[in-house]
Amino acid sequence: MQHLQPGEYFGEHHATLRLVGGLVTDTEYTHARVDWHYHENAYFTFVLEGQLLEASRKAQLQCTPGTLLFHHWQEPHYNVRETAQARGMHLELEPTWFARHQLEAGTLAGSYHLTHSRLPALFRAIHRELHLADAASRLTVEGLLLQVFGQLLRAEGRPERGVPAWVATVRALLHDEPPATLTLERLAAEADVHPVHLSREFARYFAASFGDYLRQQKVEQAKPLLRRPELPLADIAYQCGFADQSHFGRCFRQLTGLTPGEYRRRG
Repeated sequence: MQHLQPGEYFGEHHATLRLVGGLVTDTEYTHARVDWHYHENAYFTFVLEGQLLEASRKAQLQCTPGTLLFHHWQEPHYNVRETAQARGMHLELEPTWFARHQLEAGTLAGSYHLTHSRLPALFRAIHRELHLADAASRLTVEGLLLQVFGQLLRAEGRPERGVPAWVATVRALLHDEPPATLTLERLAAEADVHPVHLSREFARYFAASFGDYLRQQKVEQAKPLLRRPELPLADIAYQCGFADQSHFGRCFRQLTGLTPGEYRRRG
């Protein structure tokens, strides 16, 4: 039986995002059949296109777009591609990822067809971040993954009255620190809350996901700079932490309805 190394799949990767202790890929399946094998790390598969037969020791499953699977590490299975083209997103997680987030991965030992109603939206959001791939994407994907495990493990937090103290701590970090320096575990440690709880509760107090909130902050940072006509747009993009001027323009228009140039001309 073949043993696949971390990041090894039978296909061609169209996009890749590396996490601390994890890897996300958009993979086109190039083999008509893949015999019994197992992966070194635990991973999710979210089918994006085409049809597949997935078989483990427990069952066989016909997979279509939107099907979500989880395999614990070293769990044997085989695959058959049933359409001319098929594609899926893989989220591979090393044991260190589970340990870093204080999650007990053994709770999910085995292979699972995941049918929780809220999970597909979370994985579509992860797929969007995979292809956006900006400075906030890693942080956003970490948060989305913890929401996934919050659903799977049915993690419950204590009811809170009013605004908890950790909100001010997280808000200060998000305002004061460059997005590229922030990680979910750092935010959780500084706020003295569990990462799953922080991920689940963030949108309640900030009205946005981690990544979207950080992008909003960068756009707000750019607005006063756009009122200074001597500053080139590329310099503003760099100063505010966007990948480049094109990325700056896309995010700015998405959030304001205007391009940076249009906003500047309106004064």
